[in-house]
Amino acid sequence: MAVTKDFLFDPDEQQIARLGKALMHPCRVRIIHALLQSPVLSYPDLLSIIPLYRSSVDDHLRKLERYELLRRVNMINNLAGYALHFQQ
Repeated sequence: MAVTKDFLFDPDEQQIARLGKALMHPCRVRIIHALLQSPVLSYPDLLSIIPLYRSSVDDHLRKLERYELLRRVNMINNLAGYALHFQQ
């Protein structure tokens, strides 16, 4: 098992690397692009614009959350929603 050497790089370099990893799939790029157009999108809205199975979309949403680019928000009618969440 490989040992991470992230500690050898400064936080800005680590953040840029995380951003690169987050955008390595067209589905995640589409999610980011859609959220740049509309500040909050419901989960059903995201499912409607991504031509993948629900489980795959869920996977990509989790990855974007892990990379701290996306956050869950509560919407009207108790719908789950997503918004961009950029750390500075």
